[in-house]
Amino acid sequence: TKNLTTFTLYSKVQMEDDSLLSQILNLANLFKHYNVNWDKVIFDSKNEAYLYADEIQVSLGKKENYDEEISALSSVLAKVEKNGQTGEIDLRNYKVGGDVILKQPKK
Repeated sequence: TKNLTTFTLYSKVQMEDDSLLSQILNLANLFKHYNVNWDKVIFDSKNEAYLYADEIQVSLGKKENYDEEISALSSVLAKVEKNGQTGEIDLRNYKVGGDVILKQPKK
């Protein structure tokens, strides 16, 4: 069974699959470039990335480059965090110019 790959800011990357290094570096650079606040990123057994920021989970999928997704996410995530919202955002099939939708948990 493959373990998850996880990385958080200012801590050692726990990585079982070295091929994820380019994806990790890509994401880290994009978070800095677009000023995305984040807590951790997890790669599942299919190497799909999940971003966690406060009470928001963002499904990024498996890609070599996440530029379009993080660009679209940056402004939305800032608004969601400012409003104290929680939920999930699915960007696995995101296309440029598409909508970024927050699915809030049912109360």
